[in-house]
Amino acid sequence: LDRILSCNSYSLTKKQKEYALLWAVQRKKYKTVENLFKCDTDANAKNLSLKLHPLKIAQHNNDFHMIQLLQSYGSALLVNAPIIPLFVIATFTKDIQALQKCIKEKNYEQHYICEHWNNNNILHISATRGDANIFEILLKEETIREQLNTVNIYKMTPIALASRQNYIEIVKLLAAQKTITFNSENPEEPSALYVAAQHGCNDVIKFLLANKKVDVNWLFKTKFTPLFTASSNGNTHAVELLLMDKNINDILTDDRTPLYAAAQQGHLDCVKILCRANPDAINICYDNCSPLYVALYKGHTKIAEHLLGYKNIDTSLKMLGGETLLSIACRNKYSEIVTLLLEHSPYLINECNIDGNFPLHIAVKFDDTVIIELLVNRKEVDINSINDDNKTPLDLVKLNNIEVTKILRKHGALCKKDLWRSKYFLFNCWNVVRSIW
Repeated sequence: LDRILSCNSYSLTKKQKEYALLWAVQRKKYKTVENLFKCDTDANAKNLSLKLHPLKIAQHNNDFHMIQLLQSYGSALLVNAPIIPLFVIATFTKDIQALQKCIKEKNYEQHYICEHWNNNNILHISATRGDANIFEILLKEETIREQLNTVNIYKMTPIALASRQNYIEIVKLLAAQKTITFNSENPEEPSALYVAAQHGCNDVIKFLLANKKVDVNWLFKTKFTPLFTASSNGNTHAVELLLMDKNINDILTDDRTPLYAAAQQGHLDCVKILCRANPDAINICYDNCSPLYVALYKGHTKIAEHLLGYKNIDTSLKMLGGETLLSIACRNKYSEIVTLLLEHSPYLINECNIDGNFPLHIAVKFDDTVIIELLVNRKEVDINSINDDNKTPLDLVKLNNIEVTKILRKHGALCKKDLWRSKYFLFNCWNVVRSIW
């Protein structure tokens, strides 16, 4: 550390320097503390979660030389600074000797709860630090082992916290305990597997899946499986690992499917993996919205293109407001999607929304000449379709937009007024023919 501080201190972040200060004060490394201050480390920087202050550590250790050193650089305690026990400081700063001394002398609170840090107990704190040696020392104490399945304010157990940061050695130590709980009866408490899947901690996922006590389909908040959260967060390898489990159910949900979640969040690789695993999930809707619809709505065109490549894809659903997939693509100017939809489901060209607007009306409204050309060149199009406001696409052309007008006129478009004149003329001609006949 001293070598880094003297040669390349800029490689350390502000947080790393602040933790190094706590570490050095706890171990009475006076030279290192001075070097940290020379590198502009804040003398009053405290860990925001534990609210651990360097001067507090020095006072705990009765290290008067360190107290003078810290004070000479402007370190000062706040009046309302929380009291933190020595064994907690030793755990947080990974000081094995100090922790062993506390335990040997029984100088620790058996059921310590850090109220100013999410109601974490000593196992929670150790799990966030990631030191397996410290954790192993703590687990030797029976009164501490009794807190294995205790949750903090966020309903997280120590094994869930360790899983979140991929601290595999700590997870293994906890999994070896006879009283450990992998699948809580309380759906508000995320399981270790769920948390690992959420954060893409693949080493932990592999280890937990090999344990028969771990439920791969356990539901968090009675809705979300580990596969769902892995898909939603785009953790591709985690999705692959979970799908390899023989007990996996890739649809089981009271809410959205994993495929829907991946499509909604724009994770193309996850969508591809999930579609290969179960093509039938492509048309499973949530709130009348399919994965294809939500991908289009969110602007994930690559995902929409991939889903449209499946023969069993259902494009007939109408969403809120009577919007069809084609009208959404026209509204958002997704010309490539419009092309794919016209090839796959040409009938959508004459499907209107709740306002009676057809895809051509919508394309004209948004002045998209590329999409207008795609629509008018289809034989199925009704170039003079009338919406609920009694207007044809030509009626909606913005003033002086010569290019759009030219495209529509070229394909026989008429405004409402001319259309009725044309119909009236044909009607008169028919009457003349009838009278002659």
